[in-house]
Amino acid sequence: AEQKVSSDSPGLAGEAYTLQVAETAAGLSHQDIGDRVFPFFIARELPPGATGLLIAAIFAAAMSTVSTSLNSSATLLMSDFYERFLQPDATDRQRMVALYTSTIVWGILGTGMALILVALTASALDMWWKLASIFSGGMVSLFLLGMISRRTGNAAALTAVLVGGLVIFWMVFSVTDLWPQSLAGMKSPFHSFMVIVVGTLTILLIGIGLSRILPRRSDTGA
Repeated sequence: AEQKVSSDSPGLAGEAYTLQVAETAAGLSHQDIGDRVFPFFIARELPPGATGLLIAAIFAAAMSTVSTSLNSSATLLMSDFYERFLQPDATDRQRMVALYTSTIVWGILGTGMALILVALTASALDMWWKLASIFSGGMVSLFLLGMISRRTGNAAALTAVLVGGLVIFWMVFSVTDLWPQSLAGMKSPFHSFMVIVVGTLTILLIGIGLSRILPRRSDTGA
């Protein structure tokens, strides 16, 4: 009898687990599931070998992205602020100390921001896309503006960025609860994921248009 119970226990445990998973899944909405679908698929559906390879690939991609961001941010602080304003005649050792310190500071800030995003939203990926739309629109449009139009000067680029920033601000906050009810008719008709598209096009087109009107610095003799 003891052998029969022990032989049946794995099946009973597996059936109980399946029922528990089904009951838990039935009580979840699409918003509750959010970013948990892909990890669940990896753990439940993929074979062991493919699971390990995929997890290793995810960690490798994340580590390369994070290291690149930390290195570029630390180099930016060291080159544009530390060497320019604080220590113009810095030695190699002082530069390395500045890089190490900047990397640690950026790492702490990034980790804190990640924890805040996880606590404030059910989908960190959706929040990341919204933030990327806000901050990336100006950078992408300025890069494209410099490639497409060689006549664009500082005044045209700055004006285009300011106008594009206002458009991005309007699109982001008009779909939130912070937008006044008296201005409900002026809400953005676009999805929040379209912020980067509309913002980039606004800055790019205004910059190209102003470059036809405003002279470049070299044209004015300054």
